[in-house]
Amino acid sequence: MIPLLLGLCLLLPLVAGLWLSQSREEQFARRLAASVAGITLFSATGLGWSWGRAAVPVDLGPVVAGEALFHVDALSATLLPYGALLSLGVLLVAPRQVGRPQLYGRVLLAEALTLGIFSTPHPLLFGLLWVLSVLLPLIDLRGRPAGRQTVRVVGLYMALSALSLVGGLVLLRLDPSARTTNVATLLLLVAVMSRKGIMPLHSWFPEVYRRGSLGGVLMLTMPQVGAYGVLRFLVPLMRGGDPRELQILSVLSLVTAAYGAAVGLVQKEVRPMLGYLAMSHSALTLAGLTGTTPLHLVGGLTVWISSGLALTGMGLTVWALEARAGTLSLTTASGRYREAPLLAGSFLFFGLASIGFPGTLGFVAEDLVASAALGSRLGTNLLIILSSAFNGIVVLRAWFMIFGGPPPQDAQPHDLLLREKTALYVLAGSLLFLGIYPDVLVGMWEQAAAELVHGGR
Repeated sequence: MIPLLLGLCLLLPLVAGLWLSQSREEQFARRLAASVAGITLFSATGLGWSWGRAAVPVDLGPVVAGEALFHVDALSATLLPYGALLSLGVLLVAPRQVGRPQLYGRVLLAEALTLGIFSTPHPLLFGLLWVLSVLLPLIDLRGRPAGRQTVRVVGLYMALSALSLVGGLVLLRLDPSARTTNVATLLLLVAVMSRKGIMPLHSWFPEVYRRGSLGGVLMLTMPQVGAYGVLRFLVPLMRGGDPRELQILSVLSLVTAAYGAAVGLVQKEVRPMLGYLAMSHSALTLAGLTGTTPLHLVGGLTVWISSGLALTGMGLTVWALEARAGTLSLTTASGRYREAPLLAGSFLFFGLASIGFPGTLGFVAEDLVASAALGSRLGTNLLIILSSAFNGIVVLRAWFMIFGGPPPQDAQPHDLLLREKTALYVLAGSLLFLGIYPDVLVGMWEQAAAELVHGGR
């Protein structure tokens, strides 16, 4: 059953994405793409459930260079439904103004690449999928206003990320000696920092949120494939050895988290604010994953899923509101609550969920991160507290500036479409369900963390 479900997860969005990328038939394009994404989500959820009953790692696919191309364990079994859910949300909320078969095709291709990354520990296949996954957002950016300049900025960092990753993986394959391993580790660190926007390789992150299509940007940043690379390749390298490189990455991640949250306070538009908020949460995820104990990893993994679902919900809410009201300013109170009460509620819910509101998965994540940090240095705890506090202020300030204040004289109510409600309600329901029943997720994370720290892939 698991091989069949994994095949559906990888092949369905790949085939449909390739077909839609070349199609000019717009009438049924969204329905086809959403149907494919829905089936993929169902298959990925079924795969996670099937694997959870046995809880035994499974190698799948042909063996290349002594290693199976695909591998399903506790880590991939939970990340596959997560990646599929993000894609379905983007497809359902994409505004009609930008809804084209080519857009839906790129989203499905990005989904196929993301799920492929989440299901492979093979360095050669991982490197290939990593490189391909950075090309789709660049194609999308070229067709947007001022996109060429943004392409140059983002393309520079993505090229650095791809070259560093491929160089590090090749070195590990060719020569496993200690000196080569050290060089390869540094290259992998650069690759992860470039892909996740960790200081000083962070300037592309808010820029792509400012200029890019939110759907493509969310598919690029929210899966956080850089975090997966850390778990599959960097953590095993450091197991039983000197975790100095991971400690450096942890410090840089915490500084980035605090910096992103602080700069988000002074943004004048919603998109760059959302970019800095996403950068801060992405860095917090990485800080947890670079810990040396299973508790650190469980905390980082839970932040990964909770912040990804919450920030995707915020991004989709902003995308839907922009389609109705245009560019959203944070300089004055716009009073849009009366126009869009459901969007106001969605923005507030996902924003609070991202900062650990009780009853959501974010609350569980915050508790795990705080527990893991109890024995840490004072500076580490201060950076975590500052990041959380600033992110909370960013969310509430944005909500009051967008939805607070007197409504415009020409305000017209904006009802959410059924497809938009479906996407936002499913994301919100996932955050609430996993917040009330966290054992569904945390139990598998504990097994994944134990395998990564003590042995296994």
